[in-house]
Amino acid sequence: RDLHSFPTRRSSDLWQNQAFARAERLSNADELDPRAMLDQVEGALTNITRTGRYQDDKHAVWRYFESVAERIEYNLMTRDDPRELRLVPTAYYKSLLLASRAHRMMGEFKASKRYASEMLRIGPICIDTAMELNAICGMESRFYDAADALIRCLEHAMDSYDIAWLHYRLALTERSIGRDDLAVACYTLALTRPDGPYPYARRELDEFLRQGEGLSPMELEEASKALCQAGIPTGLRDDAVARMRQAATLCCDARSEEHTSELQSLGRIS
Repeated sequence: RDLHSFPTRRSSDLWQNQAFARAERLSNADELDPRAMLDQVEGALTNITRTGRYQDDKHAVWRYFESVAERIEYNLMTRDDPRELRLVPTAYYKSLLLASRAHRMMGEFKASKRYASEMLRIGPICIDTAMELNAICGMESRFYDAADALIRCLEHAMDSYDIAWLHYRLALTERSIGRDDLAVACYTLALTRPDGPYPYARRELDEFLRQGEGLSPMELEEASKALCQAGIPTGLRDDAVARMRQAATLCCDARSEEHTSELQSLGRIS
């Protein structure tokens, strides 16, 4: 599958981009107005759904990725699928996310799940997909489903920053389930990225340990072992670097210097 397979730009793309930009500005306001956010994006999303523009068929599938590493991971997951892989515009995926969040904030979970399901179809290994599904399930008190959404994403995560955030959110979910030892283990792994969820994880873990009965801090090795025994991924898979190295080699063969540089950084290739 070609790394440079992008959809043709059309006027409707511009409309979608402008709608998303307006909604994103509203989402960053001090006082969120979910209805105003929806007013900006739902018209464009409804039109896309009505026309079936990004629907999969027997010839092609439409997907979204945050990075080249995610793209490579998905390609390897679906190597037996002969259909052409096409990329949806970023604004489409992000508009789905904003719409799902807005409906969730208003307690309209059926509508929120409709948009989150589309996110899962086009962005099956994106962290925002996992986080949104986790939030919806959590608000519906379906905590095991909430945990599963994060664990599925961890199984394919290719970035240590994302992995730290997933472990942090999983710690909160495990606390809701009542598996306090796993919560401590998840917090411990979330502390591995100072530029990520570290300040939140540090503060919450210290408070949790003070209030929890029979809980104690874990060393990183102990935390990793506890999560492995529970079937929860602890970080990059053992073959992650090898997969990125192989992808970088293929990019070199195809003379794609931009992607080679990014993959070298991910795979720490000298």
